[in-house]
Amino acid sequence: MATRDDNVNPPFAGGRYEVALLEATVRVPANDFRGAVTEVERLAADIGKAGFAVDVVESPFDVSPGAALQGRHAQTQPAFMEPRFLLRIVRERKAAA
Repeated sequence: MATRDDNVNPPFAGGRYEVALLEATVRVPANDFRGAVTEVERLAADIGKAGFAVDVVESPFDVSPGAALQGRHAQTQPAFMEPRFLLRIVRERKAAA
């Protein structure tokens, strides 16, 4: 009889890929939205050069044409901002020799 905990971490079928989700922030000067997106894309490209497939799952800013733009303006602006982003990194597992 199967228990409820049997399927908490089921094995991958074949275990062909290794997948990692990387959630982080990027530190850029205040209001440098383009710089934040560029830095994340650069990081993804650098990881890709090491032999991984990388997708930006969540960009630091939604740059799609249909997205609403919102902002707040305070008396004093911080010198830097640290928007969050999420990358999915995939590597095909090598066959055992």
